[in-house]
Amino acid sequence: MRLSPRDPRMGQFHNFMADAELGLGHFDAAIDEANKAIDAGYRIFHPYLNLAAAYALKGDSDQAKAPSPKLSASIPSSASNG
Repeated sequence: MRLSPRDPRMGQFHNFMADAELGLGHFDAAIDEANKAIDAGYRIFHPYLNLAAAYALKGDSDQAKAPSPKLSASIPSSASNG
């Protein structure tokens, strides 16, 4: 990528790449990009969702379940709506 490695949105761009690789069926590349997004600080539910989906589509169900606690922790609770 021709962006600054210190760009605060680099994680988001890696997540976009994970989306694209997932859509193309390149599951290993999608896993790599989702991990890069998380490592870059982009810790909302999207990269965790991409990671779980890529592992599941790859056929590795144990790894697909691994990010689920982090995924559920990154989604805001709706219990405070009452």
